[in-house]
Parts: sequence; C-alpha cells; structure tokens
Amino acid sequence: MNYTRNNDNTDIESLVSEMPKLKLDEEEKASDKKSDEEEKPNDKKLNEEEKYNDKKPSEGEEPGDKESDEKEADKFSEELETILKELECEFDKNRYPFKPEAMAVGKTETKVAGELLMYDVMAKSFKTLEKSVTVEVIKTKELEYYMNVYTEKTDIISQFIEPKMNAMLNSENKTIGWNSFDRFGVPYSLSLVFPDVNAYSTLLKVLVKAAYEFNNKMSWEKISERDRQYITNTTESALDPSKGLQPSSNENSEEGFSDSGYTSETEDEALDEEDRSEDEIYQDSSEGYESDESSQGINVTKKRHTTKNKHPIPRGGTRKQNTQLVVGYKDGRSYVLQGNDILVYGLTNRGKLKKSTTIDNITDTKNITFTPEKLMLHNQDSVLVLTNKENPNSLFKMDLEVGKVVEEWKLGDYLIPSDIVPESRYAQTTPTQTFVGISHNSLFKIDPRLPTLKVGESQIQQYSSKLRFTSVATTSEGNLVVGSGKGELRLFDRVGVKAKTSLPALGEPIIGVDVTSDGRYVIATCRSHILLIDTLLPPTGDSSKHKLIKRTGFLASFPQNAKPMPKRLYIRPEHLVLMNQKQVSFTPAKFNLDFDYFTSSKRVETTIVASSGPYVITWNLNKVLKSGKGDVYCIKKHNDVIVAGDFVFGHDNSIVVTMPYNVDVVKKRQFSKPDKL
Repeated sequence: MNYTRNNDNTDIESLVSEMPKLKLDEEEKASDKKSDEEEKPNDKKLNEEEKYNDKKPSEGEEPGDKESDEKEADKFSEELETILKELECEFDKNRYPFKPEAMAVGKTETKVAGELLMYDVMAKSFKTLEKSVTVEVIKTKELEYYMNVYTEKTDIISQFIEPKMNAMLNSENKTIGWNSFDRFGVPYSLSLVFPDVNAYSTLLKVLVKAAYEFNNKMSWEKISERDRQYITNTTESALDPSKGLQPSSNENSEEGFSDSGYTSETEDEALDEEDRSEDEIYQDSSEGYESDESSQGINVTKKRHTTKNKHPIPRGGTRKQNTQLVVGYKDGRSYVLQGNDILVYGLTNRGKLKKSTTIDNITDTKNITFTPEKLMLHNQDSVLVLTNKENPNSLFKMDLEVGKVVEEWKLGDYLIPSDIVPESRYAQTTPTQTFVGISHNSLFKIDPRLPTLKVGESQIQQYSSKLRFTSVATTSEGNLVVGSGKGELRLFDRVGVKAKTSLPALGEPIIGVDVTSDGRYVIATCRSHILLIDTLLPPTGDSSKHKLIKRTGFLASFPQNAKPMPKRLYIRPEHLVLMNQKQVSFTPAKFNLDFDYFTSSKRVETTIVASSGPYVITWNLNKVLKSGKGDVYCIKKHNDVIVAGDFVFGHDNSIVVTMPYNVDVVKKRQFSKPDKL
C-alpha cells in the first residue's frame, strides 16, 4: 500500500488498523514463493536434457568436431559484417544525403584540403560536417569535370561542375559555397573553408576552367592567355561579395537612387504612402477600351472577371498558358500573350489589375491563325508588333484600336528576328516609326515606311560567323547592347556599324539584356545568375583643369587592360535551400523605368527585378553598387511559377507578374528578406 506524506500530523490509528492486513499479504507472498521453488527442479532437469540434445552430434558426425563450429562462427561473422556495413551506409545517408553511389573517376586536375560545412535549416546557420576533407577535381571526359569531396574513411560527394551548382566565392574568408542535391532533388547548401589563400586560389582556377569548358563547349587552351586571365579575374570579381562595383560620387549619389530596404516600419509606412500616391495616378479605363472594340465590330471577347478567376478548359482541348508580357505607358495597360490570344489588363484607381478585354484568335492579313512569339508596343502604345514562327521573315502590325493585324512587314529572306525593341528606351511613348531587331548574326533597323523590304541596306550590321544573338536593349540615346547564346556582350553606339566594345563569354548563354537610360549600367541575364556591368571608361583629359571626359563603352572601346569587371546578382545557396527549389532559373531581369524622366528630373533607375520559379526577386541598385554585393535582395513568393515580370511603367513600387494562368501586381511593401522565408 502506498502512502503519501502530508504536511499535517500522520493518523497513527489508521496505520495501526492496516497492520493485520499487511501481515496477511506477506504470508500469502511467502506461500507463493515456496510453490515456485518446488516446481523449479523439474524445469531445470528439462532444460539440461534440451541442452544435451542440442549438443549431441548428428549421425555421421564425430563428437568434438570443431569444423562445424568454425563454419558457423565464420557465417555469423559475415552476417554481422554485412549488418554493420548496412548500418554504416544508412548512417552515411542520413549524415550525407547527397552521397553518391560511386565517386567520379578520371584525370586529377587538382587536389587540396579543407573543412566542409553544411547549412542547418533549423538553426539558419552553417555547421561543421567534417573538420578535414580532401577536395579533388576530376576530368571524367572532354569538357566534363567533377568535384570529389571525401575523408580517409568515407566518400561524401561527387559534384558535377555545372551552373546548377550555384557557386559563390569569398576570398576574405577563403570559402567556396554551392548547392548539392540528393536523389530526390532536395537542395543542400555546402561550403568549403580553406586553410590558406593558396589552396583557395588553386581550386578556384580549376573550377573556372571547368565551368568555362562546360558552358562554352570549348577547350580552355583554345582562348588567349589574356582572355583566360580576364575570365578568371572577372569570375572571381563577379562571384566574390568582397570585390566589385563602386558608385561614382556624382552619378550615383543618394539623390539619384532610392534606398528603400522594405523592412522597417518607418520604411513600410513611406512605401504605403508612395503606393497611395500611385493609386491616385492609376485610372481604370477598361470601359473606354471596350467601347473602342465594339464600335468596330472586331472579334473581341469581353470578360469582366478578375485575374484570379479560373479560366475554363475548352472541351476536347488544353488550357492555354500565359507566355509573354509587355507593359504599356498609357493608362497602366499590360498585354499578356496566352496562346493565340492577347489578354489586356488595366490598373484600377486602387492600383489593382483588372482585365479589360481579350483579343482572341489572332490571324494575319490573309486570315490565317498564328501564335505570336514576341510582342512589342510601338507608336505611343497604339500598335503591337508581333513575330510569327510560321512566317519568320515578316513582322505583323496589330492596330490596338481595332484589335486585329492590319499589315505585314517583310524583312527579307535572310532575316529572322529573334528579338525586337524600340529604337530608344522611351521611343514607345513617341510617334517614332522605326525600331530595332536582331537575328542570330545581325543587328538591323526596321522602317515600316519603306516600300517593299522594311530593312534598308545601310541600316544593318551583319557578321559572317554565327554569333547566336539572343537579346537587345537600347539607351535613351539609341545606343544598343546585344547579348548572345555564347555568353558574349557587344555595345554599339548605333545600328549599321561594328561594336565599340566586345566582352568575351563569361559563362552561360545570355537570355535577356537591359540597360539604364544613360547607358551607365547593363544587366545580362543567364539562367543561374544576372551580370551587372558598369560601362564607364576610365576618364581621360586633364584632371588639374577639371576637363575630364567621361564616356561609356557604347561610345568608345575599353583599353585591353581595363575591361569592366561584372558583378554577379544571384540567389545565395542557403537561400535556395529555404526556397526549396531544385535550381535557380531566372527570367530576363529588368530595370525600372522612372517616370520622372518626362519631367526632366535627373533621377535614374533604382531597382532591378527578376523571378525564379514562384519567387519574385528585387535588388536595390544603389545598395549593390555601394556594398559590391550581389546577394542583397528582397523576395516575394507566389502560388505558381512566374513566366515574366516587369515594373509598372514609370514606377518602381509596383511590379506586374505573369503566371501560367494568372496575372498580378506586387507592391514593394509585400517583399521581405530571404532569411524570413
């Protein structure tokens, strides 16, 4: 019986009354124990007989024969060893989820020692995984390399060297970080810390060579020593947050750049106020737009639902997806390409997107249905210029006032435009007739007023080799930057002449370019990162007389020993883990278009926007220039993959994003720091 001690005096009488019962219980227990002991001898005898039978040799076996026992012992040892190996493998899988089935083998390019760390998602910090590891770069075959990391006891990782690694460097801390993935595609963030600069630099040089050969499908030895040195220095500068761009004291002062951080309450209140002031500017003009269409009797479907309503799937067909976005300067209009339809959205007086109309079933001048690949607003947003892969040597003019294609512009049998842009950065706001296009190896100006072919002989710069031009952008003065599938950049002062500046391929193919109004900064988007390039040449002239001349690479060539060092904008490997993305896949990045340009204000571009998967990412240009860091950004998650995004024309606080089935406007105040994911 259990007793609990109380603070009060113990009741002695109650204890005494229980004593006879306790005594009786003890006697019963003693009796049971005696009965058990009487039964045990028989049990013991039976057990002895069982042991004897087990030890009794079988027929034909010599008593005391040890051979059978040794075999049993060997078998047991083998089974135990197998179990231990399985347990060790299971332990390694838990400790090293990215451990390969086998390590890559081949020619050793370099071998160094270091410490291996892994990002802990719960603690949101790096923790040591192995104090001492060997890092070995292996060339498995032509243009392919692996980075093996292992200890004396176990293999840890065999990393294929490719853009998906999302590598980052830090020369101050002598670290190289990257993303690795397990067999299910789950991302992990790893970092190598080296004991000295020599080990860090040795591995860096080999990684640069391996990445270059994989991306460009060309041997490192085939390029000049000068280019090899430039690419190595540029790669280190681009990936290392301790090195990079610095703003000039004049052009990039606080007056010229917004420095919003999106995080503090004061800044949020300021952004709310800016958003409210923008809301006063926006007008919902969808009613007027629909009346324009209906008065012409054009085949336009009028729908009054919001962007979040589901689009029905046609019977026997498939659901059309959004693929392209262009943002207009008039009335906050945005045009979204969805299959062979164009969805037109306007901004309400509260700054929200609302669908105003649909231009469906696009046809050419011969009434043949086609699906455009590229869209460009033109002639004060009254025209959409369309490309057609079924008729690639022509462009098509869609009159937005009537909602149909009204003209075909033939370019010539040898010109297939891969990109088209306004003649200058703000040309779409003017009645300018000409605009610019590129093909895989040429840059040309298109003039719809020409009688037959719309490209004049003097308005084209064509190269004999296949340069694989992919994208083009223009400054406010009409200077041009062209990116290529080889990763090269060319800067032109105008159409019809050779490039003033040519920068060698630094890595992946370039999928998009943009440039600030004054031509000072260029961004070139690759799938895994974005390059930010300062095009300002070293000043020339007499500094004592304050007659320094400042020019950009659009107007003059860079000296061979003073080519610009790009800064890489990227997603940190540990943030990719928090985002739970299998890899970075950027959409073409854009600068904002500052509306104050039209009031002769000296303010310039302040923000860069891009997206990867369901995330929209923004970089504050001034912060990047001041810190030299390309990993300072804010982020916003959506429910679906983003296919395109751009700023509302003239503003940097509102961004239009297009998803496969939705279109939305995101405000800056909705963004947060990535470590808050």
